[in-house]
Amino acid sequence: MKTIFTILTTVALLTVFSLNAQVAINTDGSSPDGSAMLHIKSTTGGILIPKMTLTQRNAISSPATGLLIWQTDNTPGFYYNAGTPASPNW
Repeated sequence: MKTIFTILTTVALLTVFSLNAQVAINTDGSSPDGSAMLHIKSTTGGILIPKMTLTQRNAISSPATGLLIWQTDNTPGFYYNAGTPASPNW
């Protein structure tokens, strides 16, 4: 009996760990696109990217490749890390 319980528990845990989920943030209850981890949909608002200064941006430790920010000083605008975490290229 203990062996059956162990097998069933293992199968249940493996099933849970193999599930994928997407997240939708919307007001109409629509499902997220299958290729997206996060799908934001709105007809009345947008998304606000984190704002920071050049100094704050450069202080990010190991920024992920593709990390996106809005720089507020020097040359304001969108900046993303096209390099690697070890060698950022903004």
